[in-house]
Parts: sequence; C-alpha cells; structure tokens
Amino acid sequence: MNRAQLLEKMDGGRADLKKLLEGLSEEEFLAPALSNGWSVKDLLAHFESWEVWAKALYLTLADGKTPEKIENVDETNARIFAENHDRPLREVLLAEEEAFRALRTLAETAPEVDLFDPLRFAWCGGQPFANYIAWNSYDHYVEHIPDLITWRNERKGAQP
Repeated sequence: MNRAQLLEKMDGGRADLKKLLEGLSEEEFLAPALSNGWSVKDLLAHFESWEVWAKALYLTLADGKTPEKIENVDETNARIFAENHDRPLREVLLAEEEAFRALRTLAETAPEVDLFDPLRFAWCGGQPFANYIAWNSYDHYVEHIPDLITWRNERKGAQP
C-alpha cells in the first residue's frame, strides 16, 4: 500500500459510512437499535475514540516513546461506551468528524517511512503504521457496517 491508496481507502470507507447515516433523524441516531444495544450515536463515539487513539499512538511512537498496550479491547470498548453514552448527539457528530479529519491529515502528512515501513516502529510488531490507521478508520467501519445495513433495512421494512 502507498499513501494514495491509503487515502483512497479512507475516503471510500468514509463515503460508505456517511451514505448509511444520511437522512437519519435525531431519534434514529439515539435509539438503541444496533445488535449490541448501542445507538448509532454510540457507534460514532466508538469510532471517534479509536480514531483519536490511533493518532495519539502515532504521536507517541514518533516521539520515540513506548505506548501502553491495550490489554482488553472489550473492556476498552465498554469504557468508551460508558464515557460517551450521555454526550449530546451534536457533540459526538462534530468530534467524530474532527477525529477522522485529524487521522486523515496524519495519513496525508506523516513521513512515508513512518507509515509504510514495517520495521519503523518496533512496538507495531512488524506491521506498518498504516495498518493502525486502516484498522481504526475504514476497516473499523467495515466491521460495523453490516449491523448498520441490517438496521436500516429493518427500518425501511417497518415503514408504511
């Protein structure tokens, strides 16, 4: 993968996500409609947290420091849910958009060696940092999009 491919995948994943969110009412964003009991707003707060984490991870690594490993993703996701569930929808929408933009800017501007050399950061265990950007943006969306599609299709079927 190169920078152009990474940015194209980020933009494509983002477009797919936005298409699924297009036209949702505030009520639809807030309803606990997804299979895990989350609302769409909760899912966006989840995306935001991981996008922010990926950028912070890069900055820590680029600074020559050793970041802490996330020991339990399920516990981390539960904490993210608890910390964000009561945030206002508008705040979550704006913060998630900004988190994505910041991660995309990182993908646009970071030195290529930092993004694509699998040996650049030992902490990454032989993975290029670009994988962390993918896993916390477009690949992350792909993980959750089927649930959004199912919910959207069920909503369409329920409408007269």
